Amino acid sequence: MEIVNHETAETAQPAQPPDSTTSPTKGRDLDFFGSVPCWTPEIEKACQQVSHWIRCDLPGGMIYGLQRVGKSFCAHYIKECVPEILGRSTLAVGWSIPEMKRRNECATLALWHRQSGSQLYNHSKAHILKVRLEDFLVDLANVAGAKRISIIIDEAHWLFEDDYGLLMSVCNDLQMRGKRPFVLLIGHPDLKQHQSNFSARNSLQITGRYFAVEHQYHGIQLNDLSDLLVSMDDATGDGVAARHLPWLRAQGWQLSDLAQPMKDVIQTMCPAGHKVEDIRVPMQFARASLNAILYELIDAEQGGPEVSVELVRDAVLQSGIRDVLHLYATHTPLQ
Repeated sequence: MEIVNHETAETAQPAQPPDSTTSPTKGRDLDFFGSVPCWTPEIEKACQQVSHWIRCDLPGGMIYGLQRVGKSFCAHYIKECVPEILGRSTLAVGWSIPEMKRRNECATLALWHRQSGSQLYNHSKAHILKVRLEDFLVDLANVAGAKRISIIIDEAHWLFEDDYGLLMSVCNDLQMRGKRPFVLLIGHPDLKQHQSNFSARNSLQITGRYFAVEHQYHGIQLNDLSDLLVSMDDATGDGVAARHLPWLRAQGWQLSDLAQPMKDVIQTMCPAGHKVEDIRVPMQFARASLNAILYELIDAEQGGPEVSVELVRDAVLQSGIRDVLHLYATHTPLQ
């Protein structure tokens, strides 16, 4: 389908929500993309980096990035894909640290049990819970024929200092039992402050294990939007266009056809002083923009608005990306 360019006002206003009495979608949640994480160029970079750290026998590393860029999807993807990349030599488990007040050792170990898939977390003594967790992880690795155990910790900026000591003790025990543990910390830029705090106190056991190597995770480059849309379409199985826009798919239209108009629109929103190639699109706002565009396209099939740059611009503005875009320039220092 052809994208039509028109003259537009200098400041475009977000489109009003469609009238639910006339819109074919009638307020329904079509959930175009579900919750399955899809491949992105940034996830690929992170997977390859983590795989390299593991096969080089490093004990741990850190991935940090701004909020809403898709780090949790990245954590899930790494857990699933890195063992495949490494030829099944590693078992991977995923933990996520909740935002909450200080936990005692028993509560922390019970959390790690549950997130590893263990049911043996009902005990009041921390040392018993720790041994049970180590037994469980070693058994999982043995069943998988894996010599390495990779622990991917999402939201790691919520770890307390005591948690690092407990984590180090678990890893030491796993190592004594013939396994090679690797701990990946994934979180906000606050993780850099954790690193600084431990370095200032010469806590080399912790900094050397978990902060010696790092990777900064960014949003999506504008030039990678086409690859992202191909991946998002494929990740849904039978394809978004085929399921929700069959009349367009029959004309050869694909979700990736939205990449260029989206890129053109986002370029016009780039703040002064930032190079276009430095601007990154956070995954949250990319998904929100695409959802809005697809709802508009479905309505257009019933005589709605013309598929135009204006439609794409209005949908992108609905995501709120214009107000935060300046925060995601790659040369902007993370605070």
